[in-house]
Amino acid sequence: MLLQSFAQNHNAPPARSGYSMAYDANRGVIVLFGGQDSASVKLSDTWEWSNGIWTPINIKGPSARLNAAMAYDSDKETIFLFGGSSMSGLVNDLWTYDGKSWSKLNTSSAPAPRQQATMAFDKSQSQLLLFGGMDRAQNFGDTWILKNNQWTQINVNGPTPRASHCMAYNDDLQAIFIYGGYRDSALNDFWEFKDGAWHDFTNKSEPERLHASISYDQARRRMLMFGGFNNQGRINELWEYSNKKWFIIPPDKGEKPDARAEHRSAFIPGRGLFVFGGVIGPDPNTRNLGNDTWLYNENKWIKYN
Repeated sequence: MLLQSFAQNHNAPPARSGYSMAYDANRGVIVLFGGQDSASVKLSDTWEWSNGIWTPINIKGPSARLNAAMAYDSDKETIFLFGGSSMSGLVNDLWTYDGKSWSKLNTSSAPAPRQQATMAFDKSQSQLLLFGGMDRAQNFGDTWILKNNQWTQINVNGPTPRASHCMAYNDDLQAIFIYGGYRDSALNDFWEFKDGAWHDFTNKSEPERLHASISYDQARRRMLMFGGFNNQGRINELWEYSNKKWFIIPPDKGEKPDARAEHRSAFIPGRGLFVFGGVIGPDPNTRNLGNDTWLYNENKWIKYN
């Protein structure tokens, strides 16, 4: 399905890429912020999705930006957003969203301004973890902890510097995982962060991938990675990680999302894997943006707009 049909959907956020998204488990809603539209204009709008309906949230919050890191803190029942590329350049500000308003937090010793970093909440340690990203001169390989609204860099050996990787928390293993990303070319390594240290979980079965999305399905005890960009172009493959091995999930015979990258996903308990928009189409020389909404559950894709 082409971008032209996506653009006619007036019930969903306008087509975009590089937005930030997380699932608010307390309220049972997907929260989406910002990104960049098809005219390369940075956005500052906030949207929520629940029970098949998108709703714009008309409140003032962070400045317009793309490629900011976002994660839901289940202890505080609050969404955190860090950094990104704004109209004035790269930033390293920290914001929270509680479903009613955005608030800017004052912190000390913050990570350097950057975009395309990843952040996830480590339930076992009641803290947020941020890794990597890039500025205009370099990729980062630093690891930061946010606890009690204060940043602390921890000096540990781990993944090489990178951007455009994906990250998720695995409830059963009580660990944070990152996958792939980009540094000179697409990467395919897979790392676990647990008990203050990184562990390399890479084996030969992983596909090279950047700008993909990854989420954890607690009911089936598996991680799901969708889409992304490899050395040939964008793809719409769905991969599962379970029993210490990655394998591709064969596509069902029904309708399924087009190839895409620079999107986000989140897992909604009892509903499935949620995917929205991004850069659509396999050709690496095109940049058509979408605003389609999908759920993957019971081995089947369902389109909501």
